[in-house]
Amino acid sequence: MVGCHDLRKGDVIYCPDCGIELTITAVCEECEENSCGCEHECVFECCGTPLVQK
Repeated sequence: MVGCHDLRKGDVIYCPDCGIELTITAVCEECEENSCGCEHECVFECCGTPLVQK
């Protein structure tokens, strides 16, 4: 499962079920240093399935 701390500007994540692709254009400023400071866990899903990094 991909979290915001795994993503960098320009990365692509996609849904393995329907194939939709999303390009990251901005990153979470709290998570730039590989240690997530977010209050809640970041979850990216589509079709009920976690998105994966391309």
